[in-house]
Amino acid sequence: MPSGTLMNLPRVSGRQAGFTLLELLVAFMVLVLAFTVMLRIFSGGLRGVGDAQAHSRAVEHARAQLALVGTEYPLQPGERRGETADGYRWHVTVKPVDSAQLPWQDPGQSLDGPDLLRATAHISWGGEPGRTVRLWTVKLREASGPGLAGAERRP
Repeated sequence: MPSGTLMNLPRVSGRQAGFTLLELLVAFMVLVLAFTVMLRIFSGGLRGVGDAQAHSRAVEHARAQLALVGTEYPLQPGERRGETADGYRWHVTVKPVDSAQLPWQDPGQSLDGPDLLRATAHISWGGEPGRTVRLWTVKLREASGPGLAGAERRP
């Protein structure tokens, strides 16, 4: 007989060496479970990064809209709405600040001089209600009436 045939293979006596099918299946299941857990952790991290980027972009849009108040948009009470090219919805409101509620204002005394206006930018994105950013600022507008008490107005 030629060498290397079945007749020349050594025979293993008693218990066979190697792994059983059951052991291989259990090892494979443990590997699959570990891989699934790692995949969930990784996808959760990616989702978090995506949410942070969307929030950052919304803050940029809010700042940009507030910067337009008094330059591109008139500095007067009112509202404006729109949507950006990348799908963020914005809503800007401008309202007068009640001078009686200012901390440095004496009760009963009216503020004569520049008008304070509060500009608020609301930015929302996606379909979920919690995905909104709100920024506000206070802007000065020269009063239409006389200047500050005791001050002389110059042309």
